[in-house]
Amino acid sequence: MESVFAQGTTLKKFPLIAKYKRVEFEDEVPIKVVVSIPKRLVKKAVDRNRVRRQIKEAYRLDRTNLKNNLANNKISLALFLIYTGKENPLYSEIEEKIHLLLNEINKTIVEANQQAE
Repeated sequence: MESVFAQGTTLKKFPLIAKYKRVEFEDEVPIKVVVSIPKRLVKKAVDRNRVRRQIKEAYRLDRTNLKNNLANNKISLALFLIYTGKENPLYSEIEEKIHLLLNEINKTIVEANQQAE
């Protein structure tokens, strides 16, 4: 997973950063996601857990296009979602940023796959 940070692609939509990389998983899952909220930015565990739940829910609701595209093209992806804000965001803000990030990742994967063919 260190290779995702070292060699992966980074997308930024404040207050989120997405780092992703094409990898091969042994269990043939199209995508694996890690959500991170740094303790130095969001001090209280209650607040970190709330933000983590909001990010996971926004991802869950918006993942189908990306997941289907990856499965159809037989591509596996490791994705890190990192929260960089300092205050508790509104769910609508997180939902919008997740949507933008996933669409951009999907578009990038499609273009890279078309160039490879």
